[in-house]
Amino acid sequence: MKFPLARHPFGELDLAGDEAKQMSALADDLVTSTLRERQDFELAHQRRPDDRRWKRVRRLNGCIELHRERDAFVPSRPPSFLVVGQLGCSLDDLVYSVSAPTTEAQRVRSSFAPDGLLDCQLIHTIIEPTPMDALRHLVLQWCVMGSTSRARSLVQHPRDFVVLDGAGFVESPTEDAPRSGFWVRHSVDIDAVPELKHWRLTRGQLSMCAVFRELSTGITEIYMRLFFDPQGPLSNIVATSMAIDQRMKVPTDSPYPNLQLRPEQSRELHATVRVVLAQTLDEYDQYVRVHGRTLPRQQWKELKQRENLVIYRARSNATIPVDDDDFTHSSSSHSHDDSTLMTPTWSRSKLLGVGAIVGTLEDVMFGIVAPDRLAMRVRSLYVEDGMVSSDVLAVVEGPTHEDPFRFVTLKWRIKHYFALLPGSVPRDHLYVEGTGLHELPDGSRVGYRVMQSVELSQCADIPGIKRSRIMSCSIFKQLANGTVDVYITKFADGQRDLTATATAMTDCWKSVWCAQNKKLDWMRCEAELRWVRNGGNAKARVTMSYDHSGHHCCSLCRKRFRTYNSTLTCGVCSFMVCSRCHVARKLAHVAASGNVSERPEVFCKKCAAHSLHVSSMEVARRVHGLVHDEHDGDGRSRAGSRKTPHSRSRASSPSRWQSEDSSSSTVSASLEDLTTRLSPQEVLEEEDDEAEVFVQTANDWAREHQVHPPSPPQAEARAVGPQQLPSAPTQAPSAELHQQQLWLQMNQLCLAAEKTFRITQRNADALRSTTAAPTAS
Repeated sequence: MKFPLARHPFGELDLAGDEAKQMSALADDLVTSTLRERQDFELAHQRRPDDRRWKRVRRLNGCIELHRERDAFVPSRPPSFLVVGQLGCSLDDLVYSVSAPTTEAQRVRSSFAPDGLLDCQLIHTIIEPTPMDALRHLVLQWCVMGSTSRARSLVQHPRDFVVLDGAGFVESPTEDAPRSGFWVRHSVDIDAVPELKHWRLTRGQLSMCAVFRELSTGITEIYMRLFFDPQGPLSNIVATSMAIDQRMKVPTDSPYPNLQLRPEQSRELHATVRVVLAQTLDEYDQYVRVHGRTLPRQQWKELKQRENLVIYRARSNATIPVDDDDFTHSSSSHSHDDSTLMTPTWSRSKLLGVGAIVGTLEDVMFGIVAPDRLAMRVRSLYVEDGMVSSDVLAVVEGPTHEDPFRFVTLKWRIKHYFALLPGSVPRDHLYVEGTGLHELPDGSRVGYRVMQSVELSQCADIPGIKRSRIMSCSIFKQLANGTVDVYITKFADGQRDLTATATAMTDCWKSVWCAQNKKLDWMRCEAELRWVRNGGNAKARVTMSYDHSGHHCCSLCRKRFRTYNSTLTCGVCSFMVCSRCHVARKLAHVAASGNVSERPEVFCKKCAAHSLHVSSMEVARRVHGLVHDEHDGDGRSRAGSRKTPHSRSRASSPSRWQSEDSSSSTVSASLEDLTTRLSPQEVLEEEDDEAEVFVQTANDWAREHQVHPPSPPQAEARAVGPQQLPSAPTQAPSAELHQQQLWLQMNQLCLAAEKTFRITQRNADALRSTTAAPTAS
């Protein structure tokens, strides 16, 4: 790809007023935080960088110093730089030199100060220069950077960026205060400007904010913070290092151990969940029955879409204020002291998510439920919600046999944050969560999840961590075509959280992925327990299959094995399968220390297909100890006696994966015995087929199980009129699921054919022996 391009890939966008306000507020926040840092740099450090944190890398023109943050202070690979010093120019000249409100001005700026700019395009102008402030601007730009013959960029290979670029003057607090200016460049995520993967361009991230201060005539001081992430193959190392750094800075243990709720506080938590659920159910009923699943365009604005799930934001003239009377139970009757449960009053932009996801209601609820600390970590690993630390402080209500998903818990959590960005601090949530099933007046069932921030005198703020608020309620209803209707209401706490909140709402489909993995892990643990209970060795859990000639073969496609290295063992049925008949998943593994990590597990396609039909409700009953097991001497389920989210009850029913006859010739063998059983003839018969384990990810699963997008007429209607979502979206046929069902049928036919063949062979032998008997006599 040669730059500059003859034709730019993006046209000029027309951002809505709300989005423009969000970006302007983001730029203002960056400038404000950098001004605060510069003031601390002047007062606390006497304009000298802390040598323990910063290492000087270069000195430019004898008066500008470039410092890099030491790895020992922040062990992260993305470069974080600090530029300080003085320039021999006026403040007006310096701001004029960095001001670039147009594409031509951007290229002129790069030509005088080579920064590796290869191409750029103005996407949208948020703030235009005015006669009163000719240097003030804020624009949204797309640019490509890379090393050139005139300049060495921060990246060797071209990277593209979508950035906010702005400059101007800062209003002085007093007339005697020195004049100040700023220059900001910050990466943003815009759906209308997708990554150009077909051009093999990697989207980078950068955040730069510089503050200029005029010390005297012709002398201007500069203070600049720069964070740069090139992405690409290095991004995994970067993300891991940043995650480790964040975990070192936030509490890993529970900050509120042995929390005891008073009876009135437990009642308040119950009431909070009930009131929020009741109001959301009323809104859902109005949306379905009264409004016919339409959203007025004058009240709602589409913010984000993923397949058939659309996220809307209430327009500024329709923002709904939130107060205690609307969403929380009044606590006036318990206002005798400061220890009473208090719910925050705040007003923020309301988000609404409507649409459908593939799966069942039971799977969605099983993937959502996390009643203890380890279960929260397991779920966070599957849904990738960026949880850094979390804990269940109290369980107010537990499950029942009729509703194993019913929980009311008090939870605390901290999500990831960008520690290297100016003004970024960790944020935690203290909230009550309610989950379960609810029966509607018409007899149908819906699942729900309520999350509401609360304030408790026993849970004071943690120093260095800012407490944020959360208010959300999700309604799920099973549809007739293998999909689940979704209705989510959520309130974003701050303008900068809108994009992250909308993305999290579209990721609700990952609850089904989480449930599928939890069921597979439960099936694997149950099979291992049955194997050990029957006297087998857990470390040598291998079951072999033979073809008609007595050779080792794949239990599904009956292909003869060439070498043992070309085989894989299913974690559920323990049968050996070839590389074409397996599915690999990274499942959560809970260590004895309580740490949760990923471990790849292999399953045959037959067991993977069967897991789709295993009842999540029945598995939840066993996991939560609601089903007794006859193998337990004290009558209690072993699932209830365990303390980890991987606790499983011991099923007493015979294994459905065990062969009914001797046609499969199952033999338990160690790895050494297995390799000696392969004859030289088998080694020469088949071509080499190395067992490559391809681990299936959440995105791979989502591509195989997805809802059809709206048809063109529906898409056109959404663009010109009120939003209309189909009440019964159809499910796209899954090639992988169809293939797994074919494997099941083929395997059953093979077993039936082998059984018929062996019966026929036994009958023939019996006839021969009967015929030979009279002859001998």
